[in-house]
Order: sequence, then C-alpha cells, then structure tokens
Amino acid sequence: MTEPEKRLWQGCLKPLAKELSVRIYRQRPMLRYIVDFEIRDARVVVEVDGESHYLDEQARREDEVRDLELARFGYRVLRFTNKEIMENLEGVCQRIREVVLERKSSF
Repeated sequence: MTEPEKRLWQGCLKPLAKELSVRIYRQRPMLRYIVDFEIRDARVVVEVDGESHYLDEQARREDEVRDLELARFGYRVLRFTNKEIMENLEGVCQRIREVVLERKSSF
C-alpha cells in the first residue's frame, strides 16, 4: 500500500469498520479491476488516487469507465486524492462514514 492508503486504513477505515460493524477489504479484485478498498455491506468502493489519476486524460477516462462498471453492480465509488488524505483525513473519513451509513441502511 502507498503511504496515503496506509494512513487511510489505519486512521479511518479500520476504526470505522469496528464502529459500524462492517467488513472492509483491501486491494480487492472486482470485475476486471483491483479496487483499493471495498466495503461490501454498503456496496462502497474507496479509491485513493495519485497524481496520474487527475493529470493524465487517459487515466481519468479509465477511472470513469471503471466507476460506471462498478455502478452497474450497485457500487458507489468514492475517490480521494493522496493530498486530501494526507491533509484532511478527518474530512475524508467523515465523508466515507456518511455514505456508508446512508447506503448500509438501504441494504
């Protein structure tokens, strides 16, 4: 895992899994991809994007295709940049928590 992924896991997702009684998978194969984190109980995927994801046009298009494919299977994809995680972990964690709570109650 990258440093932002480790920070997100240790500082947010691992405690959130315990708090909300959900299982969170790391580096999970889904369809023809490997997602950074999957929260299956809420059908949420969390992706941590480095610079290439927002600077490279082809990478952005590939991310859009991936997100659409996952959405067809009922998944909501949340994307956060490395910078967001390193500078605003609390805000990132709050957003993930909100979405998980919202979606978990509908399944």
